[in-house]
Amino acid sequence: MRKRLVLLALSALVLALLWRRTGLDTLGETLGRLQGGPLALALALFVPQTLLSAVRWTWIVGLWQPLSVRRATATVLASSSLNVILPSKMGDVLKGASLDPSAPGGDLRTGLLLGVLEKALDTAALCALMLGATVFAPPTDALSWFLVAAGAGGVLAFVALALPAVADRVAVLERSARTGAAGKVLRLLGSVGAILARARAHPARLAWVAVSAVALWALHVWQFSLVHRAAGGTAAEALVWSRVPMAILVGLLPVTFAGIGTRDAAFVHFLGGPAGAGPAVALGVLGTLRYVVPAVAGLPFLASLGGVARAREAAAAMRARRAEPGRPAEPPVDGA
Repeated sequence: MRKRLVLLALSALVLALLWRRTGLDTLGETLGRLQGGPLALALALFVPQTLLSAVRWTWIVGLWQPLSVRRATATVLASSSLNVILPSKMGDVLKGASLDPSAPGGDLRTGLLLGVLEKALDTAALCALMLGATVFAPPTDALSWFLVAAGAGGVLAFVALALPAVADRVAVLERSARTGAAGKVLRLLGSVGAILARARAHPARLAWVAVSAVALWALHVWQFSLVHRAAGGTAAEALVWSRVPMAILVGLLPVTFAGIGTRDAAFVHFLGGPAGAGPAVALGVLGTLRYVVPAVAGLPFLASLGGVARAREAAAAMRARRAEPGRPAEPPVDGA
């Protein structure tokens, strides 16, 4: 709780400094003259975003156990509620804690690893969109170039890990007996490699998962683009599509509460010049709404799915294993 309060205080401080620099009157004027049509369409995109996330989750989990779209939708919304209080959208990782523990793949470790894999896929898809857009709107400062380079490295690493020759060899690391932080990283990589090796047995499903990740983030970036237009922004469309992913990536850093403040500052830095300070700040407000709206919608499902309780159990079990001297390697990812 103390850490969350510190992060919340940092968010408030960054927002105060940012709004003092840009002027609260600028933000008020921008929000007051928002065009209703593009704004309504932007808000309506929350629905297909949630549904596509849910369908994709059924495809991922379906490698182990069947999952209905209805339950997957409830799980996605519940994880959105957790994203508000956990750093770096870790609520998405905890989606796996709501799987059926009596079915194959329902153990906490496998479920959480599926969440980690989905989050890595999302990051790679977002970076791929950013790289595609920067072809038409090249970076102009050191931070932009750094994010492009990091994004390219992340995409290449994910693609390399998915290759059979790499994934099969990495999967062997899952049974590594090495201790310490290095051992944990090796076993995590091995588990991810084992999941990808299993997913290759269903190439059509794997292809749809990859395509849906890019499509999902295209919807997110389009949502920001619509708000940019609704706020009277003047930046070129290619520039918006290249800079919005950069701001989202900066907001994922666990520096402030749910990225509030850092993400707003990133939008002003990347788009404040070409789009105008008002539209850039408005994009930061939408960035916060992208957390708040799904989080409020997910509150009724949060307790009913039991994911919080199982996540607490997982955390307690992890602490207990760390306290055991010379504990053996983790069990296989299947949990079967």
